[in-house]
Amino acid sequence: MSPFGPASLQLMDQLAVVPVLIGPLQVLIAILPGLLASLAAALFALFKPRTFWLLLKTLWRVKLPLLAIVAVVGGGIWGLRAILPETQTAVGAAEGSDDTWPAFRGDLNRRGWQAGFPDPTMPSERWSFTQGHDTFYGSPAVVGNRLYIASSMVTLFNPTGQSELYCLDTETGGLVWRSGPPDYRATFSSVAVGEDVVAVGEGLHLTKDSRLSVLDRHTGELRWSYRSNSHMESSPAIGEGVVVVGAGQDGFYCFELEPDAQGNPVLRWHAPGPVDYADASGSPAIYNGRVYLPLGRWGGRALAALDLDSGEELWRTEAPYPVFSGPTVAHGQVFIGMGNGNFIQSAEQALPGELDRLRAQGASEADITAAKATLQPGGAVWSLDPETGAVNWQQDLPRAVLGQVAAGDSDIFAVSRDGHLYRFDLDGRPTGSFNAGAPILASPAVAQSHVYILNEQGRLVCLDQDSLRVIWEMSLGSGWPWIGSPTVARGTVFVGTIGGGVMAVGQSAEDAAAPLWRGLLGGAGGSGGIDDEDVGERGSLRWRHEPEGARFHMRAAAAHLDDLIILPIADEQSPGLLALRSERLDDGEPETAWSYTTSNPVYQSPALMQGLALVADGQPGDANRHLHAIDSTSGQDLWRLELASDAPGYLQVEDWGVLIADRAQGLSRLDIANGQAQWHSAIGSLSAAPAVADDLIAVSLAQPAGVAVIERHGGMRLWQIALDHAPRSSPVLRGRLLVIDDGEQLLGLRLNDGAVQWQTPLDGPINGPILRLRSRLAVSTENGSVYMLDAASGEIVRHYDDANPHLPPVFSRNQLLYHDQNGNWMATSLRSDVRVRWLAARWLGDITAPAIRSQGGILFPTAERGLIRAGRRE
Repeated sequence: MSPFGPASLQLMDQLAVVPVLIGPLQVLIAILPGLLASLAAALFALFKPRTFWLLLKTLWRVKLPLLAIVAVVGGGIWGLRAILPETQTAVGAAEGSDDTWPAFRGDLNRRGWQAGFPDPTMPSERWSFTQGHDTFYGSPAVVGNRLYIASSMVTLFNPTGQSELYCLDTETGGLVWRSGPPDYRATFSSVAVGEDVVAVGEGLHLTKDSRLSVLDRHTGELRWSYRSNSHMESSPAIGEGVVVVGAGQDGFYCFELEPDAQGNPVLRWHAPGPVDYADASGSPAIYNGRVYLPLGRWGGRALAALDLDSGEELWRTEAPYPVFSGPTVAHGQVFIGMGNGNFIQSAEQALPGELDRLRAQGASEADITAAKATLQPGGAVWSLDPETGAVNWQQDLPRAVLGQVAAGDSDIFAVSRDGHLYRFDLDGRPTGSFNAGAPILASPAVAQSHVYILNEQGRLVCLDQDSLRVIWEMSLGSGWPWIGSPTVARGTVFVGTIGGGVMAVGQSAEDAAAPLWRGLLGGAGGSGGIDDEDVGERGSLRWRHEPEGARFHMRAAAAHLDDLIILPIADEQSPGLLALRSERLDDGEPETAWSYTTSNPVYQSPALMQGLALVADGQPGDANRHLHAIDSTSGQDLWRLELASDAPGYLQVEDWGVLIADRAQGLSRLDIANGQAQWHSAIGSLSAAPAVADDLIAVSLAQPAGVAVIERHGGMRLWQIALDHAPRSSPVLRGRLLVIDDGEQLLGLRLNDGAVQWQTPLDGPINGPILRLRSRLAVSTENGSVYMLDAASGEIVRHYDDANPHLPPVFSRNQLLYHDQNGNWMATSLRSDVRVRWLAARWLGDITAPAIRSQGGILFPTAERGLIRAGRRE
């Protein structure tokens, strides 16, 4: 018999309203009583009352040893927490600012943008905040260098969940304060920021007595709160001395922002639900002595304007759909979005529950048939007169508009459940659209000259505001649905994620740090290159740089930075580096810039930074080995560091120093300027280059086989765990996760202690580095398989068994390239299982080292035809 009986299905329909979060958790909640009853029956059958009594008597006899064990275990856990405290990120001084963020998406334009900084026009992962709760459904509010957002943690046995209100440093992601009212429950509401206070609602749709809370903006101290009779998924609006918020079926409330002398909230008026102001889930707008209120379903379907002082209704305009989008007031108009369906269900999915609700209320079949016609898929964007509520114009859309309509300087932008961003001029004429490939539930962010959208699958896209051309995009992670709206501020995109905390991504060209080619394939844990240019759907041969004698005998990948290509030469007769120069790789064959001779062949990839090239020569067992620092302009020797004969020599360069395995055991940090040692950590024998994230360095160990994490300032070991096999790859670091190979599997380890989070079997040992591009990993194996995986879960997303067993793949912006067993370069999409032949390359002969990605193409060496450049086909 199915556990999903009529009562359970009815409960699921009741849950699936805007914007409750329904998924496996709510399904379990719905069937939980039945499951618990079955479990109780099974336990009773297994353990009769006499058995329970005997068990209790036995436990009482051994109570002292049992208490001792509990004390030891508890003390051990407490001690470990004391020894390994949660990493604290630095927090800068608060900027003095009179700015505010008084409404959802910032102000009445609803742009989700803080002006005064360049737009983030380049992809970059700046920081992620994962202390405490890690799921956020609201939109970040940013004022000065402070970010405010409330979390949402729901568990099986606590469906109303828990929440914390966080204030973060926008530059570092450091925690400034965390707060909230007592027993603060999982929250969808976004924060409004006034001059000295912040205001936020509480609860998901299951919460029936949610509160409005007002706290001190600088300290997080609670000033006052008010408990309603329903949920408060609405985001408050602050203005003209009051705060207004929706409370679901309890209507809208307007409070004085300041409490009375005893610290109690002062209610100015209450527009009650559920009859007069039904489904008050949207966010209000305060403007010119009025407040505009969106009304959802269940008798709502309207936009109402009330006098802000008295709460008297001035006008109400009925709509054909529920209005969940808060009103946008700009350019002398009020814009709203509307539609059937909700944040969790499409119109088709929501329809059965709506009809069942009508039947339960005693509606006739004729009424139900009439209602069914009004509940079909559809949506619209309207413009209304702010004084009268008269409709200026309307544009019908195929699906609901749930996010805020954002008003730009001369256009408005709306996103729809049909997966499109729509642009209209101020008279309602369509001027462009963009297909994001999946429903868009989050509001768009409209910055100075770019638009940022996030679809429900976690794909963030930056578009040029005029052409709607993609500038950059990135996947923020897995999970569903992504409904938290992105905020653009201080040259960065801030967004709350599902399970990944709060993320800061993107950067402006002005803020971009000097580029580095950190080492192999751009550096440990990289993607095969350091730029984000797309290689296109098809490739073509651009040029060949033919060998000069034996000079192109290469066993390691090249390095490329700006206009310089550095080739590591492994020829025993003329070992060293060869530098080629080209302003733009696809403009033609590069010219030789300089050559540099080493005592031993070069078997490892060089590193590059502005003005400097670094490379370690030789391999374990060779004599007279060195780490060479070379002027990248002239090719002149700057300094050298002698390497031990048995040193692995693995190299990684950061802007703060050089990391080198210069001895048989351990890792050293050197000063970039002169090669002087700053510390040495005797951590063990490295099996690959180290990986770096913030203040942590992760190392793969050959002897003893394992992985360890040390801190970057002094090399102190933080933790180390043993593995069954020595890793062949550098660790990959992403957020709180460390990924490493262990024989024929990949492991996802918790970064702060090495605890296994996931493990994924492969068909053999890997044949090169683990690559990462945003939320995707890629590896290939000695058995000729190439895998693409989700970094957060380890789930295999793609698997092909026709790969060259000697070469690793390489990521492009939207694709993964790999060399197959027929000599072709194949490309598979990151978003769909589409695979094409990117370049027919068998005639070029054997490829002797991994390819690198750069400037919209790849570079790779061959045994017979020299260095090959292949770029996107025009």
